[in-house]
Amino acid sequence: MGLQMKNIEMAQVLFERLVSIGVSRFCFCAGARNAPLIEVLDHSRGIFQKSFFDERSAGFFALGMAKQSGEAAAVITTSGTAVAELLPAVIEAYYSGQPLVLITADRPRAYRGSAAPQAIEQVGIFSAYTKIVYDIEAPFDFATLNIAQAGVTHINICFSEPLIDGSVETLDFSYGRQKLNQAKSMADPCENNLSDIESSRIERFFSHVKKPLVIVGGLLPQTRGATLEFLLSLKAPVYLEAPSGIREDPRLAHLKLRSGSDGLSAKEFERSFDGVLRMGSVPTFRLWRDLDLSLQHVPVLSVHDLPFSGLAREKTPAINFASFFSFQSRETKTRQHADDVSRENALQDDEKGMNRFENLISNFKHSEVAMVRRLSEMIPSTALVFLGNSLPIREWDLAASYEVAHPEIFANRGANGIDGLISTFLGVATTAKKESWLILGDLSALYDLNALAIASPDEKLRIVVINNYGGQIFSRLFRSDKFLNSHRFAFSHWAEMFGFEYVRCENMSADKVFSSVGQRTIIELLSDETESAEFWRQWSRSATQG
Repeated sequence: MGLQMKNIEMAQVLFERLVSIGVSRFCFCAGARNAPLIEVLDHSRGIFQKSFFDERSAGFFALGMAKQSGEAAAVITTSGTAVAELLPAVIEAYYSGQPLVLITADRPRAYRGSAAPQAIEQVGIFSAYTKIVYDIEAPFDFATLNIAQAGVTHINICFSEPLIDGSVETLDFSYGRQKLNQAKSMADPCENNLSDIESSRIERFFSHVKKPLVIVGGLLPQTRGATLEFLLSLKAPVYLEAPSGIREDPRLAHLKLRSGSDGLSAKEFERSFDGVLRMGSVPTFRLWRDLDLSLQHVPVLSVHDLPFSGLAREKTPAINFASFFSFQSRETKTRQHADDVSRENALQDDEKGMNRFENLISNFKHSEVAMVRRLSEMIPSTALVFLGNSLPIREWDLAASYEVAHPEIFANRGANGIDGLISTFLGVATTAKKESWLILGDLSALYDLNALAIASPDEKLRIVVINNYGGQIFSRLFRSDKFLNSHRFAFSHWAEMFGFEYVRCENMSADKVFSSVGQRTIIELLSDETESAEFWRQWSRSATQG
């Protein structure tokens, strides 16, 4: 490409290249400096386009689209602090391995370090959280541009003035995108060359660990079948978190630990288990934190396609699923049967814990946890569910019904933040095109209030706000009320502002909720504060006592 390449020409060639390598979804926040990109988008057909006024929301929405589709989504910003607004979504994409592409317009390089308007140091602004970074100023060979398949690609492109410096041709990407989708295939999770080091690690774990506890976090759909078959052959007790997609699978009923994260203390763990096999994303399970504290001596093997061990004590990368299943396929299964006696003891203890739990939610029917149980029974199995961080995902794991399956569960469990949850959910729902439910806490909702501006009127959206008037998860951890961020806000006017219907729910009558739920509805869930506090007090006491 020559030195005289115009802004419009660069923008056109950039989009042509991105679509050719699999990027067909674009979120954009229009500004002055990214005008060439917006003009070309305006003349493009056959690709997804959505406009935003808030870059942070756009970043999380694009993350949600990537999360649901498995394909890269892009977000386009103008220059300056608009770029910095993407950082929270970038961090989440990095730790959850989602393919996210950032296209940030910039002033020419000569402006850097000058403090001229809208000129900041954009290259490297995301530091370690990007896998590929391009700093583009003409001349540039766009044929060399590629994107990370799992993680963040930052394309910083400099435009000089005049910004709109030529005519814009119509670009029709329909045919190219169709060919791309037809060519796309899902890799076999068992196809991999197992290294000697990986084989040795797996061999060493199973030679030392005869009574494993298996904790299954978030799984991609293509790994669920092989994971389930392995669990059935191993015959070890397994704790299945909601994002695994197999939590309610009846084939695992005889192996499931169901009494929740709080139902297994470090002391109880050592009575029944001698190691932990983690499969999938880093768990919410409380015991996982004990592995860095009182259980540092316990062997742990992590299996996931992202390298993060999830433990401070363990710097060795996780073993990817393909390598792990390759090892399983070549080894005799008799070497990897869990101890029968320890398994039965663990499952009997779990049954006692589950009975205590069921008695508690029967006694405290209007507690928050009991309401989450009822909610899980009411949401159709065919619906998509997105679980918010802090209490909602933990309460769902603890209380959700095992009788009603919810195989499509999503969450932002990379960095576990409460920001951008509504925007991410809307990105997931837009891509899924089906009835979608978001369950989040009140502070998480307050953190992302403007996201409803981007919700489509054509989508079937149910947003459940569990309003306990602050960050009540901290009431069980710290004595000071300063941690709670207490408030007395209600969410009816929020729903009205963005054209959503509103339901105030102080009990979980199915007739009341479903008769009032329209196409787009905010459901404000209000539990009995006294019952909720008493439930947690008694449950924590029973879990401690065993």
